[in-house]
Amino acid sequence: MHAFVDQEEGTQLTRRERQVLTLIAQGRPRREIAELLKVSPRTIDAYRARLLQKLNLDSSVQLVKYAISTGMAS
Repeated sequence: MHAFVDQEEGTQLTRRERQVLTLIAQGRPRREIAELLKVSPRTIDAYRARLLQKLNLDSSVQLVKYAISTGMAS
């Protein structure tokens, strides 16, 4: 599995974590993200929690800001 490495943080994100982060940054609801990725909404919640932990962030707003700053919010 390929991982994204944030040069500033040294954090590795999996391809699926990057997909979830991009969809969150696009403002899509968790149910829609779950349907697109063919997983349950609870799985999306788990990805979101993992992203917050890995990136040392506190909120979805910070996730979106991170995605924008790294170019993953397209």
